[in-house]
Amino acid sequence: MTLAYAAVAAAGPHAQARARALAWNRLAWAHVHGGEADAAMRALGEAGAALEGHGEEDEPAYLYWVNAHELQIMEARAYTELRRPLRAVPLLTDVLHRYDASHARELERCR
Repeated sequence: MTLAYAAVAAAGPHAQARARALAWNRLAWAHVHGGEADAAMRALGEAGAALEGHGEEDEPAYLYWVNAHELQIMEARAYTELRRPLRAVPLLTDVLHRYDASHARELERCR
């Protein structure tokens, strides 16, 4: 948890939007593994808010995959891990209907 908080702090408000979103996403996952549902959902909300600021900024190539769909999948994973599948299923159903077919590896796992 300490490392996840450190990543959020290191990213700070001036980092690229997707870098901030990724840091908040990792903090959410740490909270999930700590069984802290409310804190995890707050962190996912912060990740979404950070991502809304994404524009044409220069950013590292490794951030290519951080987008709204991936955050929605993460939210569903969080609900699944927190044993709240009834919240996870509609999120996954929605995002998989809009998922790019070129991501076949991810789609195969869900079949």
